[in-house]
Amino acid sequence: MKKGLRAVRASIVGAASLALPLSTFAAGTNIKDIVLTIKSLMDLGIPILITLALIYFLYGLAEYIFKANDVDTRTEGRERMIQGIIALFVMSTVWGLVGVISNTFNVQPEGVDNALINDLVPRAPGQPQTGVGGTVR
Repeated sequence: MKKGLRAVRASIVGAASLALPLSTFAAGTNIKDIVLTIKSLMDLGIPILITLALIYFLYGLAEYIFKANDVDTRTEGRERMIQGIIALFVMSTVWGLVGVISNTFNVQPEGVDNALINDLVPRAPGQPQTGVGGTVR
């Protein structure tokens, strides 16, 4: 358990040290740029972390199943599965909250419009559907 906590602490310190220069570049910019920077970092990093957490969970599951005769190993496998589930939950929740916040305040990178989203959203018959640049089709 202590090895796992050390690894988590090391990854947090590593992530903070990588993100520190970004805070320097963000000085003097507006809140939209800061939120966009955080969102773009999370869009890159979260899928990788979710994959790692899933692999960790599956490793704990395999340990729990294949070493069922050994009580200590089985307990470690169960703890790994619980930690993996908690990590998956926390990461997906944070990723979702950042998405909700960026959508709530309509924060998106420059040059990105919602044409694709508008094409996918079903409309009632007779309701105009806007396309690229706000044109009605």
